[in-house]
Amino acid sequence: MGYYSEEIKREALRLYYSEGLGARRICKRLGVRYPSSIRYWVINYQAFGEDSFDRRKKPRLGSLPTPAEFYQYCSSIVLENQRIKSENAFLSYALDLHRPNRKYELIAECTEEPVAKLCKLGHMSRSGFYKWKADQERKNASKEYDDLLNIVREIYEASGGTYGYRRIDKALRKKGIIVNHKRLQRILRENDLQSKLYVVRKNRWTTHTEKKDLLRQHFYADKPNEKWATDITFFRISSRLYPVMCIMDLYDGSIIRHELLPSMAARNVIDCVNATILDRNPGEGLILHSDQGSQFRSWKYSSFLKKHGIVQSMSRAGNCYDNARIESFFGHMKAELPLMFPYFTVDEFRESLGRYILFYNNERINNR
Repeated sequence: MGYYSEEIKREALRLYYSEGLGARRICKRLGVRYPSSIRYWVINYQAFGEDSFDRRKKPRLGSLPTPAEFYQYCSSIVLENQRIKSENAFLSYALDLHRPNRKYELIAECTEEPVAKLCKLGHMSRSGFYKWKADQERKNASKEYDDLLNIVREIYEASGGTYGYRRIDKALRKKGIIVNHKRLQRILRENDLQSKLYVVRKNRWTTHTEKKDLLRQHFYADKPNEKWATDITFFRISSRLYPVMCIMDLYDGSIIRHELLPSMAARNVIDCVNATILDRNPGEGLILHSDQGSQFRSWKYSSFLKKHGIVQSMSRAGNCYDNARIESFFGHMKAELPLMFPYFTVDEFRESLGRYILFYNNERINNR
């Protein structure tokens, strides 16, 4: 380690490690001629520790391998070299095929090797490989688009053309397919799959009374047969209006009774409610909500509900929002039923009505 004493070397190392001085400043302080000597002492001390101060001691560099270990190591190197040569020969043969697409496929599968090296082995240009890769991505995107369009068209046609992008998106998610809503809207627009609803002319009939609204627009229940909602709407069949009464369980929004009434008399409404009570057996304390139609305001209807322990609730005068759940159902039914299950006679309408109620309760995707 040079011709300087051990004390100078130790002082140089102390200044280097303890005080953080550089080689040039240590040389000036200790009178050492070359800064490279300081660096040499530091390197040797880091490598050999205290042995670096004694010139008579030779640093231990580790034991040499035995002849058997050296022979085994050389044998493993030879086998590894043979394997690499075989792989290179096979790859060169594969890339020397006369089908460019096959070459590009092999290059695409070899993700660990540089593309430039593989293209050189196959006598191809990198630009040709990247052009082929872009074409493959476009083909895959086109195939994915066609597959998605077929599924969307199937869902759309099964709904009779009534589903919009929101309910189609929910149907896709049930199948495990996640699609951005903007992309789904674009697919529907490009293929003319927009929601087509039957236009309904709204009636402006209102009545007036002073019954209590017990729901207060709280259209949710904690258990079945706790809150029911009912109303009457009209369908035009062969230039005549036919009344349809429906009863909804607000627990899950399902239609538990539907009747094509022979007339608007209160006795027909009572018969419909009575059949529902016999079928569901709700018990006392059930709240039955309706609007302020003359049938629901009649003395017979109120007495019937009181006799069976049912609490009567009615909307405020002229406020359709107090019975919004069943009004919303009527809106969907009038817009979708003529498209999904067309009818021309009363018997056909009665059958179509039953089919639609079954679809609404079990298959339709509702936004609630």
